[in-house]
Amino acid sequence: MLYCSLLQSDSSNDNQELPLAFDQMPIEYHEFNDVNQTVRLAYRYYAPSTNATSPTTIVILLNGLLSNMSGTKSQAIQQFAKENNAGYLCFDYRGHGNSSSSFVDCTMHDWMEDSRQMIDVAVNMDSSVEWCPKIVLVGSSLGAWIAANGIGETKLHIWYHWYRICY
Repeated sequence: MLYCSLLQSDSSNDNQELPLAFDQMPIEYHEFNDVNQTVRLAYRYYAPSTNATSPTTIVILLNGLLSNMSGTKSQAIQQFAKENNAGYLCFDYRGHGNSSSSFVDCTMHDWMEDSRQMIDVAVNMDSSVEWCPKIVLVGSSLGAWIAANGIGETKLHIWYHWYRICY
């Protein structure tokens, strides 16, 4: 479970860096065709240490409106995933960050489809195992709405973890 204290600022640790330079991890791209256009979604994936005896857990962050994968929430959740030996995938919806399209040309339907596409990417990330990973969705604002309303249409078993961001 992700606790608010993970995201709170502690003035005594202001000079402490996150163990991984998350914003320096390579950006990868997933491309797919959607209604007469090719969509290119930017994402970063942190792989957990492998354990071939059980399914992997992958945490996927569904960002809020106008947020992107380089924010502090994303970095904190990636750190949480690392500490709990889980994979972590974050991405920019189309019209956000490093992904294709202009924000004003995008709709909720587009962002729900982006989320479905990236869940498929996460599920198929490690083709060397025979089981489907456990998917934990962490939604912030718009991302929580997408997780609750749009992703339910997928055929996957999704584990929802809701939390309140504390500042």
